[in-house]
Amino acid sequence: MKEILSYYLRKNNNVIIETLKEHIDEAIKIVNKIEYSPILRYAKRISPNLKNFDKLINLAIVFHDSGKAFFQEDKIENKEYLSFRGHEFFSSYIFKSFCKECKADFTFEENYGINGYELINFAILFHHHSMNIMKRLNEFSFKPQYKIQWIEKLYESLNPFLTEDYKVFLKFTINNIIKDFKRENAIALIKKDIELELKNIWENIWYDRNRKKLSLIILTILIVSDNIAAQNKRGEAQARNVFHMALEDFYNFYLVKPQCRI
Repeated sequence: MKEILSYYLRKNNNVIIETLKEHIDEAIKIVNKIEYSPILRYAKRISPNLKNFDKLINLAIVFHDSGKAFFQEDKIENKEYLSFRGHEFFSSYIFKSFCKECKADFTFEENYGINGYELINFAILFHHHSMNIMKRLNEFSFKPQYKIQWIEKLYESLNPFLTEDYKVFLKFTINNIIKDFKRENAIALIKKDIELELKNIWENIWYDRNRKKLSLIILTILIVSDNIAAQNKRGEAQARNVFHMALEDFYNFYLVKPQCRI
C-alpha cells in the first residue's frame, strides 16, 4: 500500500504528490532554529518555566495533519485532487488519544514546564480557522470501515519524528483508534467527542490571558511552518500571495536569528 498523502493534485497532465512524512519533515526544518528565536524569549516571559519549546512545537507539527489518514483513497489515478476538508478535527482526536496513552507515564509539566496538551490541541484544531471551522466540521463524510488500513499506516508516517517512548505510545494509540472505528455509529460518536473538545479547549484557553497568549504563539508557529513547508514542497501548485509573504515576514522576524533569515 502507498504512503499516506498530505497533498495530491493532477493538473495539466502533471501530478504533484506530497506524502505526510515529507510534509512533517519539511515543516520541522522550518522551525529548527526556534530555540534561538525572539518568539521563544517572548514565550518565556509569559511562562518562565517553559522548556524544550522546540520539542513542544515539533509535537504540534507531527500531529497537525495526522487526521488526513482518514481521507485517503485507495485508487487516485483518475482523481483530479484529494480533499482533506475537516482533517484537523481528526488530527485533534488522534492527538487526544495519544495524550491519554502518555498520561500514565509522564506529565507535560515535566517535559515542557507547562501543561501543553490543550495548547497544542488548540493549535491543531484551529490551524485552518480562516476556512470556517463549523462548516468544515459539518461537511466531512466517509465510511470508516474502508479507512482502518490507512489508520494502521499512521505509525510509518509519524514515528520517524517521535522519541522512542512516544513511538510506543503511538502504537497503543493506533490500536485504540482502530477499536473506536469498529464501533457502531463510529463517526457520529467521534464527531460528538470532537465538538465537545472544541468547546472545552476554547473556553479553557480563551478566558486565561497567559494560556491564550501561549496558544496563539503555538498556533501561529504551526500555521507558518505548515504553509511555508507546503510552498517549498508543492512549488507552483501552492500559489504565493500576500498571505504567504506575511508568513515569511513572521518567520524572518520572530522564528530565527536575523542572520538566518530566508
